[in-house]
Amino acid sequence: MNESKEPLRLVDVRRLNGPNAWSQTSVARFTVAAGSLGNIKERELLPPGQHGENAPQGDASVPVEQLFIALVQEIQQSAGHDVKVALCWSSGDGIFDAVVEYEDYAIATAAADIAVETLNHHFLGEDPDFDFAAAYAARIRGYMTRRTEPEGRDLVIRAARRRGVPVRIDDPPFDDIVELGTGRYLRRFWRCRASSTSLLGGRTAEQKPLTNHILRQRGIPVPNGQVVRSARRAVSAAAEIGYPVIVKPVSLTGGWGVAPNLSDAESVRDAYAAATARSGRNAVLVEAFLPGKEFRVFLVDGQLVGVIERVHSHVVGNGRSTVRQLIDEANADPRRHPEHPSRLAYTEFDEELDSMLASQDVTLDSVLPADSVIRLRMMSGPRYGGFSINRTEDIHPDNVLLARMAAEAINLDICGIDLITEDIAKSIWEHGGAILEVNSSPSFLLHINPTDGDPIDMGPAVVDLIYPEDAPFRVPVVALAAGMHSAFVAQRLSRMLEREGQTVGMVTSSQASVSGRVLTSLDRQHYHPIRAILSNPFVEYAILEVTTEDVEESGVEFESADVVVLAASDDRPTGDWRDVAEVLLSTLASDGTLVLDADDPRCPSLLTTQSAEILLVSVDRDHPVFAAHCAAGGRGIVWHADDGMDVVLLVNGDDTPAPILTFPLPCDVDDSTKRSLLLMAATAVAVGVSLEAIGEEITEAS
Repeated sequence: MNESKEPLRLVDVRRLNGPNAWSQTSVARFTVAAGSLGNIKERELLPPGQHGENAPQGDASVPVEQLFIALVQEIQQSAGHDVKVALCWSSGDGIFDAVVEYEDYAIATAAADIAVETLNHHFLGEDPDFDFAAAYAARIRGYMTRRTEPEGRDLVIRAARRRGVPVRIDDPPFDDIVELGTGRYLRRFWRCRASSTSLLGGRTAEQKPLTNHILRQRGIPVPNGQVVRSARRAVSAAAEIGYPVIVKPVSLTGGWGVAPNLSDAESVRDAYAAATARSGRNAVLVEAFLPGKEFRVFLVDGQLVGVIERVHSHVVGNGRSTVRQLIDEANADPRRHPEHPSRLAYTEFDEELDSMLASQDVTLDSVLPADSVIRLRMMSGPRYGGFSINRTEDIHPDNVLLARMAAEAINLDICGIDLITEDIAKSIWEHGGAILEVNSSPSFLLHINPTDGDPIDMGPAVVDLIYPEDAPFRVPVVALAAGMHSAFVAQRLSRMLEREGQTVGMVTSSQASVSGRVLTSLDRQHYHPIRAILSNPFVEYAILEVTTEDVEESGVEFESADVVVLAASDDRPTGDWRDVAEVLLSTLASDGTLVLDADDPRCPSLLTTQSAEILLVSVDRDHPVFAAHCAAGGRGIVWHADDGMDVVLLVNGDDTPAPILTFPLPCDVDDSTKRSLLLMAATAVAVGVSLEAIGEEITEAS
């Protein structure tokens, strides 16, 4: 152990969203002061499973930065996130920088904190009470548990990325909301609801009496029930309906405050008190309790996605063991561990258990006859210790139709329909059963990790709802890295597109604007111009200048560009421009267009390595690179002197010139201005602006 006690510490943390200088995926960049750790030789001091598969092996001296990134990477992987990119470098003076890919930024930053504490604890003796497992459970698993429907959210994110849909997740505490798409195609997903999900439908589903009324009017079987506002009336309603009954709050979801299978007035009074205390309202629904098995039918856009049977927590007698022993044996099931994906709860020895056993005339010390079944909880499903079983392949078509009719009646595009029937494989209309509830925010968890049966991936169905097949999900992007020419090209191209009726979002190094209106933010820390444009639902076209700061400090925010304009410029170092150019080339769509300057020193190599169309510009039609490109079938735009006139020509691949402008231009236009005008014209051609409009803009600009 080192004598010095200067600990490792995080100096700065930055989020790079989208392609960046280190990766085509989003990364977190950490600046870390190494403190007294330096080069660590005693690598075996790190417990197994806390150094990552990518950490150096053998007895060689291991730089602390390698251990740090391996820990950050492995902690994220333990949370189920497939992160691969991890690299680091020394910045001098005991400082190193590390870049690690992430799926969830909050988990990545928590992983970095845990990595720092782990290294300080094991190598410097910092915080003797530090425990890696406890830190992981509290900050990683605890965060995922607290977050609303994390598994469902992650399924939607992964399905969207597989489709190529842009995804953005905000920083905590706003990271429950997922933004999909860009500009006018921006949509959101939040708590099992999409942008298209009806607010009225959701409110209707939350009001159980109203839901039942609507379904009953349409001939859909629902339990007989009454809304009551006093314990006395609840008892009276139960007697009128006929025991057994179920009592539930009129507006809560998720089974909160529900008391099923009540068979006497005293239990109804107690259930009424519990339901009103839980909901804060005196209105309670008393319904007939129907026998049968409970099923959750998950529908997206009226289509069946999955069916889960929710089994009550129970034990089965064997003629030898007491109820207590049977419960202990059930609790030992590894699927009941808090870290297990199924979230199968333990059975606690509490008042509810005592009450349930008493209602079945047994105690914890009773020995159950072989094959006898004792129910342990009132509610069903993993949250209450019961199993969940995938029954998607078993459901009868009539029952699918019944669920679809209910979803349509309530007007919900994502919903969970709770059915009760003895056999889901038989028609409810013919064999009995009913719809118990319509859930406007159904949990994905039951379907993702059933206790028995294959998991169901809900993500693709949700993404297909938000973006049907062949529907657009991103606005066209023109990405500029042309130095001093960028702002000119962006402003002039924006004017041309707006004249054609497009709403243009534009970013230059000095400002961001939508339809010429400059965007501002008082909170510069959380404001990024490119992000502001791409998340603006008015934007139909995005013209974005990308700088070195973007690729190194924040990421470029978009994964795909339709047009990339590259031109080396004297106003920025060649190395900086090269970094930006490489990132933008990684975003260029295969059917996009690359606009290059023939005088650019990188131009010859790019001409042979790019699969996208290339439009060259030149102030000299005889420039060897330009001439060779056009002779090989490429297109270009050139400034050309013809019969005493300066003209701009679009030269097609067959070397047939199409004049953009054929009347004299000012004779005092310098080469830099000519280059700006040519880059503007080429970019406009790439996005489909008419030659006439381009000619008018050149005349006005020159």
